[in-house]
Amino acid sequence: MAGKVLVTDLDGTLFYPRRRFTMVCKKTKRFLKKWTDDGNRLVLCSSRGTCFASQARKYLEVPFDMIGGSGTIMEVDGKTQIIQAFEPEEFRALAYELIDSGDFLFTILTTADYNMVIPKRNLKNFARFMFWAYQSTQFVYREPQVLSDEIFERMIDERKALKLMMMVGLTEKKQKAASELSRHLQEKYPDFHINWFDQFIEITPKGCSKASGLAFYLDSQGISPDNVSVVGDSGNDVPMFRAHPNSSFCMEHAFGRVKREATHVIKEFADLEKWLYPSADSPSPEKTKGDSDE
Repeated sequence: MAGKVLVTDLDGTLFYPRRRFTMVCKKTKRFLKKWTDDGNRLVLCSSRGTCFASQARKYLEVPFDMIGGSGTIMEVDGKTQIIQAFEPEEFRALAYELIDSGDFLFTILTTADYNMVIPKRNLKNFARFMFWAYQSTQFVYREPQVLSDEIFERMIDERKALKLMMMVGLTEKKQKAASELSRHLQEKYPDFHINWFDQFIEITPKGCSKASGLAFYLDSQGISPDNVSVVGDSGNDVPMFRAHPNSSFCMEHAFGRVKREATHVIKEFADLEKWLYPSADSPSPEKTKGDSDE
């Protein structure tokens, strides 16, 4: 088992079941300690920025590296490196076109210096309230944010703008709408990588995804892809599933078309232990297909 790498999404995956005050449940924490104590690596691969890493360490209490911004930035041994940022002019045009469309409640920019930068441009009072309401439910998962058009512009100009995230709505119906809208936007804007998770549209530089960020990380660390297992629950995790088809895990609560991309389906994160530490009682390593629904 020594030298293996477990790469995990955060929201809906490592943070499932959700624990508002402890971040992860006790059995997940026990599994993570066993995994890292055995000399294996833990890598967080998230839409969140790497600024969130210090917050996560307080609750996970195990060493880990982090690939943030859906593959645009990474933190290894406490040192941060930008993998790929937006080209300023092309991104600025796209961002303002979408912001001014009025189709989204609010916009969040992940940058190298800030986890979340929210532009005030066209941000209505109702949208501000919705963002406040959303943030107030996050508890230990809440990320620091700044509300500023000036910082939004500066991060673009300094090539520190990494990922744009736009909220479609708050309901489960809006989650499906975000999935459908992401496909439409990808056709309209082929020079960017557009995906979705939960009720959000996610935009990163072209060719940049969790899978590409993970590939960059593995190459920089001299790690063979054969030693890697990945786990996630959303559309932006699918590229990782496809890149590691022999050891990919999807959460049971994910959409059917996301589950079908993974090798196995698990109910809770801690269920990984029976797969990664197989015994005579472990399930056979056959593909577990996702449901036929969306």
